[in-house]
Amino acid sequence: MNYQDVGMCDTMVLIVNSRLDRQVFTVAGRDARLSRDVLQTAFQRNIAHFRAGSYITGLEGMIKYIASAYNSAHIMQVPSPSISDSNAIESVQPFAPPAFITNGIRHKPESKPEKFSFENVPEEDRLWVELLIKAVGRCGNDPSKISTNLRAVVEEAMKISLQLLSDNRYNKIEEQSQDFNAGMNARDKAWQNASTSFINDLYSKYENQFPRRFDQCPEIAEEKSPSLLM
Repeated sequence: MNYQDVGMCDTMVLIVNSRLDRQVFTVAGRDARLSRDVLQTAFQRNIAHFRAGSYITGLEGMIKYIASAYNSAHIMQVPSPSISDSNAIESVQPFAPPAFITNGIRHKPESKPEKFSFENVPEEDRLWVELLIKAVGRCGNDPSKISTNLRAVVEEAMKISLQLLSDNRYNKIEEQSQDFNAGMNARDKAWQNASTSFINDLYSKYENQFPRRFDQCPEIAEEKSPSLLM
């Protein structure tokens, strides 16, 4: 691509993420046919990823949304032939470009406290609010997906909990944490022992196999059909 051709920029979309300034700047060329609302929505739907430091996931989410909007804006239409002209030939023509100028938006996550305050949250709501915080932090804040994302986070937590309860190494950590002979900070000491006994070795063993890019949002396990009792 020849970037000296200024006209090429009219159909391009540029996203710049500044980690140091904690800002995202998005600009769309005039012929990209993307409004400011589209650019703003693309960022808002992925703002949780940027706040969590998952910049790649956030950018991928923005690109996916903008690409979908771009394709929709450039759909070709087939005009109907004139009734009075029997020899008219159907031709494919693009939509007339809307009167958009180059759109640029500087996105900056609004200032919010680092920790959620449960001061005004009733006791019976606190567990589910905490789970919602985890779901939004890992999966984003798309209202249409919040129930699905919450379910995925809860089911993942339950699965891990059940596995931990039957794990010998975890049970040893719990036993050491409740050992009065260990003195103060027994739980900290138990986890330090676990680090030296197996956690550090596991990390070193599989470090090079850990994925560099991953989707933070867990997947919902497939529901198995209940078996009939004979």
